[in-house]
Amino acid sequence: EFHLPEDIKNEIQLCKLIQPIITHPIPRQLSSQNTENTDENFKQTESGIKVFTKTLLEAIRMLKEKGYTFVSVEESGKQFDYSGYENFKRENPKIVFILGDQIGISAEIEMAWQEAEVNIAPMALGMMSYLTSQCITILKTIFR
Repeated sequence: EFHLPEDIKNEIQLCKLIQPIITHPIPRQLSSQNTENTDENFKQTESGIKVFTKTLLEAIRMLKEKGYTFVSVEESGKQFDYSGYENFKRENPKIVFILGDQIGISAEIEMAWQEAEVNIAPMALGMMSYLTSQCITILKTIFR
């Protein structure tokens, strides 16, 4: 289990911690852990990072088959109060969140979910605009 040091107060400090981990190879003994049971949908790089080998459309279809609910996080989406999020979470135990950037969800993602015939529930995280990294933090807090 990994815990962040208490002196990490913002994204810049966090990046200073994470950047060396990403750019430097992981020692062989760490990168070889759990490779025996590696899912066929992933390939393991020498640095220990697992890379999904399927296309976006294949990923969406795979998750759809496994019964996931797809939610796009958008400023214009439906807003909930805390109990609304709790009800949504209870009714949908397996959720895929699709996050865009400041412009919105990419055309590539929209085309893929249309081709896979997936219903998307648009959800908002409030009245403010957030960075995608902030959205991830908020979603992890609400939907843990």
